[in-house]
Amino acid sequence: MRKNWPYLLYNPDVSSPGPPQRQFPGQLNTAVQNEIMIADQEIHDTTGLQLASLGKRSNEKSGVAIAARQREGDVGQFAYTANLVRAMRYTGKILLDLMPRIYDTPRIQRIIGPDMNDKIVALNQPYQRPDGKMLMHDLSIGRYDVVTTVGPSYTTKRQEASTSMVEVLRTMPQIAPMYIDLVAKNLDWPGADEFYERTKKLLPPGISGDDEQGGQPGAAPGQPGQPAQAGPPPVPPEAAEAMKAQVMAERVKVESEAMQAQVKMEQEKINLQQSQEKFQAEKAQDALKIQQEQEKLKGMQLDNELKKVKIVEAHAPKPKPQPSTSKSVQ
Repeated sequence: MRKNWPYLLYNPDVSSPGPPQRQFPGQLNTAVQNEIMIADQEIHDTTGLQLASLGKRSNEKSGVAIAARQREGDVGQFAYTANLVRAMRYTGKILLDLMPRIYDTPRIQRIIGPDMNDKIVALNQPYQRPDGKMLMHDLSIGRYDVVTTVGPSYTTKRQEASTSMVEVLRTMPQIAPMYIDLVAKNLDWPGADEFYERTKKLLPPGISGDDEQGGQPGAAPGQPGQPAQAGPPPVPPEAAEAMKAQVMAERVKVESEAMQAQVKMEQEKINLQQSQEKFQAEKAQDALKIQQEQEKLKGMQLDNELKKVKIVEAHAPKPKPQPSTSKSVQ
């Protein structure tokens, strides 16, 4: 049992000068505190993320100064964002290469957009849009590229859009009846979808907030607000056959163009290789000619040296004959 006693019991010690005393913790060294503050600031300077970039209060007071500090943090972290964009782009290229190989048969695919709304799309088979136009998504036709951008999420953009729209409508209330449905569509709170549906009914005649399918994204044609059907409406056999024939013709055309481009590329590669071989042969011949000219020049220099030696010898004075000093013995 623990109890907050008003006194403390202790056993007296003859060798102790007095009763035990409560020892207060030692104070932190000022130099250590300064080093901690310097290290913290150096971390912010190295990473490029100041307090304003982290949403904390700093010495920046105006909104312009805070935005400038945040942009500075974005620039400091650009290397990570650039690597993320590069990785996402390469992933997209892999998916583009795999899609025609995996989705190679007629099928009904559920597509989810950035706003998390879904719709049903027919792949590798003709289908008819609500406006009567025949379409066909053949993934084996054409070549595609990937464009990757990194920025705020769709939810953040949606919140920013709704805030900006409200500010505009405050300054121009006379246009509110024509754009109130867009404001309701970008609101992000429980019940926003129902609020959008009711607001859409208040639009003036001639202004529609529906998409090209005639309802909400993912809704069946002619049935706004209803869940999507299992697939697009059926297509007449004649129209389907005509669409398939057109798609096959386009596929043959694309394959022919791709084959011609490949043959042209191979021919250019052969021409380039022949040009390189010709250049190497001419280079070797030039090097041989230069070597022969150098040897010829050395031979000429040697001949000149020999001629100089002969000229010197020809003009050199000849030694005079010495008289004989020998005596005859009688």
